Amino acid sequence: AGSRAFGGAGGGPRVLVVDDNEAPRSALAYVLRQAGFEVVEAADGEEGIRAARSTLPGLVLMDLSMPVMDGWTATRQLRRERVAAPLPVVAVTAQILSPAEQSEAELIFDEVLAKPVTAARLLETVNRLLAGPYAEPD
Repeated sequence: AGSRAFGGAGGGPRVLVVDDNEAPRSALAYVLRQAGFEVVEAADGEEGIRAARSTLPGLVLMDLSMPVMDGWTATRQLRRERVAAPLPVVAVTAQILSPAEQSEAELIFDEVLAKPVTAARLLETVNRLLAGPYAEPD
């Protein structure tokens, strides 16, 4: 009954939240933990890649604008390494994406969420991508 790529200690899937800004990262993590998910946090793309390799999350929430390594680069690297091949990666951004960026985002991310993300929108997206619901115990 060990931890699989899809299971956290709390029974819900493990979600990796990658954001250099502590306030939105903590807010997303709080909502997810309250809903029963195991949450791993990372402060930049490089840390996110290391966390994905070591914790094998079921889903990643990835900020796009970060120092050290941005979310675009980190997600491309995860996909190349196949760490994130079957793994949903959701872009979370306060940026207004240009049409070209929107097209690129559709290719590399499973979904794009605009900040600020409401708890309802976050849980709807995570549950849909993980074929939930996980917000309540079975």
